[in-house]
Amino acid sequence: MCKKQFSWREIGKSTSNLFIRPKVECSNCDQEYKITISSYIVAMLLRSILILVTFFVIKIDYFSNGINIIIFLVSVAIIFFIEPYLVKYKKIEK
Repeated sequence: MCKKQFSWREIGKSTSNLFIRPKVECSNCDQEYKITISSYIVAMLLRSILILVTFFVIKIDYFSNGINIIIFLVSVAIIFFIEPYLVKYKKIEK
């Protein structure tokens, strides 16, 4: 295990599709890593909660369309920019 940190881009790519538990390959030692189950669950819950909150805020129709778009964009930004920092990886034993 080389202890090299994954770049934000590598982690971002691996968390973009959470319907499967994605793998990341270390560019330094060619070892494969997978998102831990707990990180996977946290990432899915974060996405689900933000999507539901955004849906209900837009559904209430209390805000104007401009505010709804801003709320949606902030939710997407939270998912794509904060989520990669929350995930943990473990080495896949071959």
